[in-house]
Amino acid sequence: MPFIFNGNSANYLTRTTNLPTVTGFTAYGVVTLSGDTNARATFFALGNSSTGDRIVVGTKADGTNVSLMSVGGTTNETADLLNLAVNDMLFWAVTCSGTAANQLNLHVARYSDNALTT
Repeated sequence: MPFIFNGNSANYLTRTTNLPTVTGFTAYGVVTLSGDTNARATFFALGNSSTGDRIVVGTKADGTNVSLMSVGGTTNETADLLNLAVNDMLFWAVTCSGTAANQLNLHVARYSDNALTT
């Protein structure tokens, strides 16, 4: 089912029941960068309301570089995975298979790309 929203804090899809564990899930989607806001935009977030821990997929503060951010005891953000231009259509998938290093991964590709960037 398609949803259209602009990624600001007032436009989120949220679900609070029957969620997977934060250490065993796959989420994916398609987004289009309709404008460069020079600010963070969230594509997907999964969090724990009790602890504040969360995983966020979106753009960095520059509004165009795609990254994965994990917020918990420390905040970790990936290096720039892909720089989007206005009207780029992006496929993204985030997977998590545990709590060890390298088990949380973001895969991204423009529709015009031939391969995923991880």
